Amino acid sequence: MYHYDDFDAAFVAARVEQFRDQVARRLSGELTEEQFRPHRLMNGLYLQLHSYMLRIAVPYGVLNSRQMRKLAESALWRAQLAPDAQARRDRAEL
Repeated sequence: MYHYDDFDAAFVAARVEQFRDQVARRLSGELTEEQFRPHRLMNGLYLQLHSYMLRIAVPYGVLNSRQMRKLAESALWRAQLAPDAQARRDRAEL
C-alpha cells in the first residue's frame, strides 16, 4: 500500500484549496460555466443532466479502513439527500 508522506499531504492540501477557490469563484458568478469547465473537468467534476457528479480517485485501488469509512459516510450522506438517485443507477455512484 502506498504511504503518503508530508509532500503528498501538502500537495493534496494545496490542490484542494485551489479547487475550493475555483468553486467559490464560480458560485459567486466571477467565473462563467465556460470558464469553470476546464477547472472542474481537471478535478473530476462532471455536469450531468440535473446535477454534478464527482469522480473519486483511489490511488492504486487501495483504501485503508479510515478512508473506507469516510467514503461510506459520504455515500450515506448523499443517499439521504436524494434517496432515489442510486435506485436509478446500474452501478454505485455518490
